[in-house]
Amino acid sequence: MNYKIAAYDVDFPHKAYGVQLGFMEKVLKALDSKSNALLEAPTGSGKTLSLLCAALAWQRQQKIDIAKGESEFDVRAEPDSEVDEPQEGNAADSLSPEAKQKQKKRCTRIYYATRTHSQIAQVHMLLLTTMQTRVFT
Repeated sequence: MNYKIAAYDVDFPHKAYGVQLGFMEKVLKALDSKSNALLEAPTGSGKTLSLLCAALAWQRQQKIDIAKGESEFDVRAEPDSEVDEPQEGNAADSLSPEAKQKQKKRCTRIYYATRTHSQIAQVHMLLLTTMQTRVFT
């Protein structure tokens, strides 16, 4: 199913519960504002799937915005280039204009961490399910 949440098209493999929709909205707002979010919900409420679907929707929209020239990120930039990580303070001031432009147009990366191997396996299975939903709908 596809949901419009905070101006994003979020693909979700089944009908989402209210708590999942709220969770995805909070994730998207945090990503938009480039801020941290501390979110919690009971066991079995679909946190992992909600977080994954929201993050993928945000990243997909970033790629669309880049193609339109409406984003500061550039998916074509080399992710491991020497200016990949943002510089702060005097080091940033000493960069050439070309290096500053490359720094501005770096790829958006999403890192997903878990505590246990079983959680990694769960996220992997949910990712595959989510990707199949995106391909077949």
